[in-house]
Amino acid sequence: MKIRQRTSANKDQCQVCGDAAHYTYFGTLSCQACKMFFKRYGNNQNRAQICSSNGDCEINISTRHLCAACRLKKCLASGMEVHKIRRSTLVNPKKEKRKRKLSLQAEKNLLSSVASTVSTCVSLSDYSLLSSSQWCLLNNLNNIYDFSKIDTHIRRLNEIKHSKDVAFIRSIHSIVLREFLSSHYQAATIIWRNNRDFDSWEPVSDRSLLLSMAINNITCFLASYIFAQHNLYHNRYLVNHLSHLYGSNIVQCHQWTTSFAQLDDPILFKLFLVLFALSTVGRVNRSDLQQEFIHPKKIIDIEHRYAEVTWKYLVNKYKNYGEAVRRWMQMMRWLLSMSVLVYHSYDVKTHMNDIEEAIEEVEMSLILEEMDELIDGCT
Repeated sequence: MKIRQRTSANKDQCQVCGDAAHYTYFGTLSCQACKMFFKRYGNNQNRAQICSSNGDCEINISTRHLCAACRLKKCLASGMEVHKIRRSTLVNPKKEKRKRKLSLQAEKNLLSSVASTVSTCVSLSDYSLLSSSQWCLLNNLNNIYDFSKIDTHIRRLNEIKHSKDVAFIRSIHSIVLREFLSSHYQAATIIWRNNRDFDSWEPVSDRSLLLSMAINNITCFLASYIFAQHNLYHNRYLVNHLSHLYGSNIVQCHQWTTSFAQLDDPILFKLFLVLFALSTVGRVNRSDLQQEFIHPKKIIDIEHRYAEVTWKYLVNKYKNYGEAVRRWMQMMRWLLSMSVLVYHSYDVKTHMNDIEEAIEEVEMSLILEEMDELIDGCT
């Protein structure tokens, strides 16, 4: 059954959220994001849960990820039909199963290779504070992301910075910059998928809300750390490009956050990265982002667990209560500055478009995994 057809150019608007759309999916002109959303929820509408705002949420390009129930309701109201979803196009079960096995093996190899790195940060004599489960969490956290890909882009940026070939700089600089910026959004999706506290979130409506919030938080926090570690604001080509792309005000705000990101411990950074990923401070004062979690206690429980491990890690590392407090307060200042940045980031259209793409990538991977499990359960 054919489910896609080209529409006329003067009607290129998604009937669900208002984003740009060029094709009809499942009977309605819709964008890629709403197509994937309906493909995921259409056959299992109970997974969309219940709206916490009496079922009258406004669904547009900015709010479409906030309430799964109202978005699904609008999909159906706009004419999307469940029977037009073709499951056979969603997943190749053998291929996905093979990829998952390879991924698990790679994870095991990485875990063994970095265990010695973590051990150098926390010596054997420090195990008195960290429980076995907390040590396991700390050890696994070190595998949450490998910064080598971003480092590769930074080396290329530095090569361009020191080049005297003007023609070379003009021809390649924008391409390298775009790849460098894209690597931050890609890293955010990997960090999400590698942390089971995020990826196994239930109910689904809470997971969708957490996903939209955490991807933005992670991207902003990671960029602040990377720019501070490599002094990237000394690169005038990069600064000029960022100002043109995102606007000078948000770039200045981002540069301000790097003054608090003076951190030379990657494990401590990853601990605070998880804590900030769960933070709602950057969005709580925005009237357009008022969707609430159905089960907010789960966020608090995870935050408490990571905060406890972070504090014990600080005490273990510095062997001095006063120094641990000082380091903690230093990180709190950074987190507060990041909350200001995140608050304003929602107004930067270019940035939010990239965030939307990252969210859609994660949602697609979740669809493939869930369909794989469904198929395995039927065989």
